[in-house]
Amino acid sequence: MPRKKKAVFIPKKKKTLIAEPKWEKLRKAQTEEERLDAWKVCDDFVHFEVPDKEQVHSLKRWVEINSGWALAEKTRTIPDVYLQIYAKHGWKARQLGYTPAAVRNNLEKNLKPLLEKADDLRRSAANTVEHEVAKDSNWHPVKVKEWLKKWQGYLKSITSWKESSDANLRMQYQIAETYIYNLNQYLRNGVWSDTHWGENREYKVVTTCKAMAYDEAGMPKRTVGVFYPDIGQVWTKEMVNGVG
Repeated sequence: MPRKKKAVFIPKKKKTLIAEPKWEKLRKAQTEEERLDAWKVCDDFVHFEVPDKEQVHSLKRWVEINSGWALAEKTRTIPDVYLQIYAKHGWKARQLGYTPAAVRNNLEKNLKPLLEKADDLRRSAANTVEHEVAKDSNWHPVKVKEWLKKWQGYLKSITSWKESSDANLRMQYQIAETYIYNLNQYLRNGVWSDTHWGENREYKVVTTCKAMAYDEAGMPKRTVGVFYPDIGQVWTKEMVNGVG
């Protein structure tokens, strides 16, 4: 009696807000210019559709398999927050099957030295939250753990939204998933990487200027939306236009 052919699992294609690039076409890029163009084509898709944790995982795999640096162990030591700025490159490289020379050179110059001092970065981050955050602070780990528990329950309750035909529901699922990831990262290393904070993610993070920069005339350089201690407030568009 002939043996039944084993069924091949074909994963369900995910619905996305951003149109998925034509991967097969992009993988055929040969010249440096073509590959850099393909890299740019992927930007919006990776930024909006690929979860941060997936990007970081891909970067770690790129370091282990494709970099030639023998620093794979360091990616398991260094806090993930240090990898996030480079993570999209790891995901693109794994997806496309190549890394443009310009991108590789940038990673060689910036990411490699960071990984080489991973042990120092881990030690400096260890217990930072527990030691430096006051018990009555909104950022104390005890409170953040309560937020985390609430969001984990919320994410579980909206599991069906992950593949919903409603783009807004899919976005809400992704926001919840990313917030949980960022809460965990904060509890591990004390670095906040989300744009919002709070039990209900109701507050927006405001960037604070720690070191002033000046133009050739000696005037302070300022960015809208950033808090500047020298003026005691957030720099606004009205201030740029000389109003207020």
